[in-house]
Amino acid sequence: MSVIAFDGITVAADRQATRADKPTTTKKLIKLSSGIVVGFTGDIDKGMTLVRWFEDGERKNEFPSFQLTDNWVRLIVFKPDTIYFYESTPDAIEVLDEKTAFGCGADLAIGAMAMGANAIKAVEIASLHNINCGMGIDWFMIR
Repeated sequence: MSVIAFDGITVAADRQATRADKPTTTKKLIKLSSGIVVGFTGDIDKGMTLVRWFEDGERKNEFPSFQLTDNWVRLIVFKPDTIYFYESTPDAIEVLDEKTAFGCGADLAIGAMAMGANAIKAVEIASLHNINCGMGIDWFMIR
């Protein structure tokens, strides 16, 4: 499970993955060689497959077949001028909100940002109050 928060300037994500009921540390927020930052919520292996799909040009006819099942993964793309995500189709969904969050800790992160926290602090707060989030924080400035 995950929490990814964006406060209008910075994006932050927790590092926790769960393997055999044991928390382990990984990365869910990645800065690509193009400078674009992507993040994902859901299974790590599927998330990394979606990252490669995105890097290879987002070709609709090569959209990973697991995304068409009930076990899809969300891929979020953070560019300076736009944020969008993919879920169960290869069609991008644009985010128009100034502040947003994704994953099982999203409600906690949105609440924290509504009370003045930045994205990093919001992920920290979500990690304190959601057993599926934690193990550190990665973050990048987007704007």
